[in-house]
Parts: sequence; structure tokens; C-alpha cells
Amino acid sequence: MKLCSSTKMYSYSVCVARCDSHIAAMRARYDSNGGQLRLCAESKKMLNLKEPSQWRLDNLIDVQPHVITPLLKYWSYISLALGVCSLL
Repeated sequence: MKLCSSTKMYSYSVCVARCDSHIAAMRARYDSNGGQLRLCAESKKMLNLKEPSQWRLDNLIDVQPHVITPLLKYWSYISLALGVCSLL
């Protein structure tokens, strides 16, 4: 079954709207003043997220490895320290 081009465009528009909504929610959570989860100025500078216009999908995709790697290292350290990981 083939989708007509208008259906594809509608699906794309819905996806873009969801992405924009999710990015706005992330920015509200991590970029709001006085928030508990607020990124410090140094972190925002390092991740190139200083300005609201920089919170775009393409930029966040580029930033993702810089956020995930320290988290993985932290949780692997914690799991080893607690003896949770039995693979070693």
C-alpha cells in the first residue's frame, strides 16, 4: 500500500511538531532559571546550548555523545563499586 504525498507530508509535520514540543520541554527543564536540573553556564557553553536558538534537533544530536559517555562511565563505576556487574 502506497501513501499519497499529502499523507507523507502530514506524518512528517506531526513528527516535526512532536520533536519541537519535546525540545521545548527539554529546554524548559534544563535551561530554566532556578530549576533543579538546570545546566550550568559552563556545561551549556561546552555543549553549544547557550542560546535558545541552539536547542535544535540537529545540534542536540551532535551533543548526545558528549552527554551519554559521562553517564555511562558514571553508572558503570557505580555498578562495579556496588558489585552489581558480574561480567568482570
